[in-house]
Amino acid sequence: MTLSLRMKAVVIAGGWMALAAGSMVAVDSLVLTRTYAAALDSRAAAVTTVIRLQLEQALRAGMPLESLAGLQEQLQDSTRAGDGIGDILVAAPDGRILFHSDPAKIGRSIDQPALLEAVRTAAPAAGGRLVREGDGQESEASIAPAFDGQGRYRASVVVEVPTRLVAAEARRLAALNGALGLALLAAGLAAILAGLSAAVTRPLERITRTIGDMRGHPEDLSRRLAVPPQGVAAQLADAFNELIGELQGTMVPRAQLEHSATHDALTGLPNRILLRDRLSSALAYARRYGRRATVAFIDLDNFKVINDSLGHDRGDAFLKTVAERLAGSVRDVDTVARFGGDEFIVVLFDQPDQSSKAVPMIARIQDAISQPVVLGGQQYSLTPSIGIATYPQDGTDIETLLRNADAAMYRAKELGRNNCQAYSEDLHTRIAERLALLNELRLAVERREFVVHYEPQVDLRSGRIVAVEALVRWNHPQRGLVPPDHFIPEAEETGLILPIGEHVLRTACAQAKAWQTAGLPPLRMAVNLSSRQFWQPGLLQLVESALHDAGLDAAWLELELTESLIMRGVEEAVRTMRALRAMGVGLAIDDFGTGYSSLSSLKRFPIGRLKIAQQFMHEVPADADSVAIAEAVIALGHNMRHSVIAEGVETVEQLRFLAQKGCDGIQGYLVSRAVPPEEIPALVRTTHIDALAGDAVR
Repeated sequence: MTLSLRMKAVVIAGGWMALAAGSMVAVDSLVLTRTYAAALDSRAAAVTTVIRLQLEQALRAGMPLESLAGLQEQLQDSTRAGDGIGDILVAAPDGRILFHSDPAKIGRSIDQPALLEAVRTAAPAAGGRLVREGDGQESEASIAPAFDGQGRYRASVVVEVPTRLVAAEARRLAALNGALGLALLAAGLAAILAGLSAAVTRPLERITRTIGDMRGHPEDLSRRLAVPPQGVAAQLADAFNELIGELQGTMVPRAQLEHSATHDALTGLPNRILLRDRLSSALAYARRYGRRATVAFIDLDNFKVINDSLGHDRGDAFLKTVAERLAGSVRDVDTVARFGGDEFIVVLFDQPDQSSKAVPMIARIQDAISQPVVLGGQQYSLTPSIGIATYPQDGTDIETLLRNADAAMYRAKELGRNNCQAYSEDLHTRIAERLALLNELRLAVERREFVVHYEPQVDLRSGRIVAVEALVRWNHPQRGLVPPDHFIPEAEETGLILPIGEHVLRTACAQAKAWQTAGLPPLRMAVNLSSRQFWQPGLLQLVESALHDAGLDAAWLELELTESLIMRGVEEAVRTMRALRAMGVGLAIDDFGTGYSSLSSLKRFPIGRLKIAQQFMHEVPADADSVAIAEAVIALGHNMRHSVIAEGVETVEQLRFLAQKGCDGIQGYLVSRAVPPEEIPALVRTTHIDALAGDAVR
């Protein structure tokens, strides 16, 4: 009887020990799962804060949020680089999505009720968390409202962390703990069957004691159970140690979390959060010791061409190379940060009284960025536009210095890019005028205020109008017809050139077909393509759609490209041009002689026409150099079996010179200015130019 009671005691003790160990393992797994979730929350909050600060800076500067170039790419970069991060979006107070890591969702309204309500009420506060429903699965979001300089709520930043990531981790832990529970059960059964009380209970006591110690420090996953020499307890300890080892591999170290919160995921440079900290230190030092600090705002000219033509992967590789070169161009005490997209900030620490001392360093930065970058076996070069603002004369706080350096950078772009401009007081006026123009441009696109006029082109053999060039005009409600050179650069910079260009292409194709239907002799329709239009992914589909909708044969459409446009990526340009030619569309090189193309590249382009740039015709035939250039272009074009047309022909002397040199066609004020479409039929029927006599008959 005594033996039976002792055996029962052993069995009961072993069973309780097994239950205690299994419970502790389950609780410990829950703590670890929550720690993993907290790591994801920290990363999401860091991303939310960075984007919110960027929005509020733009709002304080009076910039429309829709004009933030590069923010869309920044959201996509953060989504790709942030392990565990789901969708990232910026929404207006009414729930309309302004930016989204999935571009297809831009312009829609948020479709999750709980999230929509939080955005509309500007809650919760920055970095807050919200559990919401969506697609049958819950997800958690870090939300931060952004306010303008007057404290008005203007937008919310939302960074989602799909709960399924945490739930999947919990399921994995549960599966491992289930196996561990079975091991505990097996240990208990072995104790019952074999009656090995001393061999089981003592090891289990040691295991339980160790698990209890580990529960007190759930963040420390370096500890392991002491493994008994043999038996089921040894198997249990081995299984538990293996579980802890796997969990340790899933945890993100605190140092890594802190680095992710303060550094750009793509380039590894300091992000906006760390930039502000470094700039604050630089200003404090300069203020205390009577020194200066210089902020350089750097933007890569035409970087979107790289992304659009080569893809985002190569665009990212380009940015990494630029980041490395920037970091290598400054001193260790200086700071290079990625501000967003293709924008970088350099803080030059402890500058002397003479601000000119910063010039050599800025020149070194310009030279480093301008060096060719090899991508996919091809060399690509971009230039920087740089604006600088210096403490204390250009600002005494972080926001003012960044804003003024940004304004100076835009001035550098206005002056032709690839240069550096220092901040000056009159830049405020220019920036205000530019912002007003951009706002008006956006409204003009929405209101369809753009019209197309047509400039005739005359064949010098027949003397007749055989083609027209479509030229866009902005029919401004107050200023009347605005010429393209007053708004096309801003439209190109902001991307508004895409809807404007599509409108011109479709209108021109429809007009060409309308003239044919009305009985006018078919006219070749020439349409200019901007850089962004040519490199947009859907160009071929757009051209095909415009021709199809208008019912126009492709043979009557000619697209005009500039040398500088196609020289940015020769291989890709040639492929696109060949695809257009395969459709039957004609191609011409506009402003030939201004883009520095090589003859080896030119011979590869499947073009049919060269256009002599207008600037070369201004002093023909009086200036010998201008005459030599015009003669060379005509001879080169004919030798390469291209027809040649001269732009900007305004005098009879120019006409006679071109006719004597064998030029194929002309356009310019001597023939006609660009006119509305209803005036073209009369010009076509009545215009005849005798090139040799120089007479124009209307």
